[in-house]
Amino acid sequence: MIVAMQPVSYRMTVSCLEEGERLFLWCLRRWVAAAFRRSDAVGELRQALASHQLQATAGDVDDLLSGVSASARRTIDIRISGAMALSRDEVLFCRALSASADGISDLVDALMLEIVFPHGLARASDGIERIAAALQLAGVETKNWRAPRPAAGAMTLPAGVAAMPVTL
Repeated sequence: MIVAMQPVSYRMTVSCLEEGERLFLWCLRRWVAAAFRRSDAVGELRQALASHQLQATAGDVDDLLSGVSASARRTIDIRISGAMALSRDEVLFCRALSASADGISDLVDALMLEIVFPHGLARASDGIERIAAALQLAGVETKNWRAPRPAAGAMTLPAGVAAMPVTL
């Protein structure tokens, strides 16, 4: 499977996300902040998710991130709550969430393998899939990453013409 990722120089901001990814990103960031303070992340998340009738999802976020922290390939970059730009790892999490919502479990696995070692894959992918299912059930939209649209005024290549990298 080929997994297309944004180039390192690409900056994604919170405003590029749909409500589902923004809510998920907020949960990731709040869980990490609570972990640093050694406070009850699940309790905080449960209260905040109540407005979407997603209280049970707090446990899924906790299970996902507990599993990721136990089987991470490297230090995972999760930003502070007010940050507008997403880290590469936050983009991976959001793309995995959307892939799960679209029913592309192979892509979820491929994206999660960028974050966790193979022994943690099942727990990470299951966590993402439970969260995506809960968001869908609650009617919270996630981004369709499969069909990117060019920005207004952007040049598009004709059919059959491939972009070639240029090195200066």
